[in-house]
Amino acid sequence: GFGEPAFGGAAPSTGSAPVPAAGSLGGTGGTAWGDGIGRGLGGGRPLRVTAWIPWPGPGVTAGTSAERAMAGAVFGQAALARTAEEFLGALSGADAAIASIYGNAGSGLSRGVYLTEKMNLGAAELIGLDLPDKLVIAASWSARVAAEAEPFALPRIAHARGAGHIIGGAYPLPDAPPHPTSRLLTQLYPALLGADPATALWLAQADALSAGAAPHTWAGLTHSTVRFP
Repeated sequence: GFGEPAFGGAAPSTGSAPVPAAGSLGGTGGTAWGDGIGRGLGGGRPLRVTAWIPWPGPGVTAGTSAERAMAGAVFGQAALARTAEEFLGALSGADAAIASIYGNAGSGLSRGVYLTEKMNLGAAELIGLDLPDKLVIAASWSARVAAEAEPFALPRIAHARGAGHIIGGAYPLPDAPPHPTSRLLTQLYPALLGADPATALWLAQADALSAGAAPHTWAGLTHSTVRFP
């Protein structure tokens, strides 16, 4: 979910490797939750996770395919929402939500993320949602806040609407081949089950650093929180 939006195209195969499934579709209107176990997200109890990782256009399809396979393996296939509407409907009952999508470079209430080609979710829309405690918005600019000019920036509204932890993009996240942001997210998803969000992000970024990845390919994801010891 990076750069300018490009949607559509058939979903590519994730290969022959088995992807374990967990959880089930439940809730009103086919709400999508996947069940996972983790000290980091759920404190050792089953937790509800919903994820929106749509198939993007040419150029990033392979990276997103890997993301979807990892998210399904970690959180259960039921966590992968089939539509943006299903994802939004699952937010209020989830412990954690993940959206790997596209951002826009607007400011204040006009900044948002593209859930689909025609559906923009900005701070104005977030005001009406109840959000889970852990929120990953892997999209360009989704974590950007200009303190002097943006009292209603997307992260601030998300925190006010219930998100205790937010992982988001501080600048345009690179994901042209070889898909560095998708690779980072495939490291982040399993780390979220064993650590708090800040530590999980640090572990994923440390792995990218140790692999020799250039800092700009992994440093754009940042963590903010209103939960303090």
